[in-house]
Amino acid sequence: MKYTCIIAAGALALAGATHAGTETNIEAVIEVDRTAGSSADILRSIEQQAIKACRYEQDSVLANMYDEACARDLIEQTLAQLKSPSLDQAYRDTNRATS
Repeated sequence: MKYTCIIAAGALALAGATHAGTETNIEAVIEVDRTAGSSADILRSIEQQAIKACRYEQDSVLANMYDEACARDLIEQTLAQLKSPSLDQAYRDTNRATS
């Protein structure tokens, strides 16, 4: 079953020279196909969509980077809406492995 989560993340902090100290509110649509494989696969898809939504604009000096706090916020809001214990566990496992 495919779900669409509309998420309004906190803010994307722009740190480029022309945008110093400004924030841009991010609204993203995260599509989740719960039949698309394991929880790890589904989580990876959510993470990729969040990273894409939180990338700095092309004209920024940070164009090839993304705001990690923004992406994390989108991921956590998506997981909260889905209320899936297996996805929550996959997220905790991923964070434990990277922290």
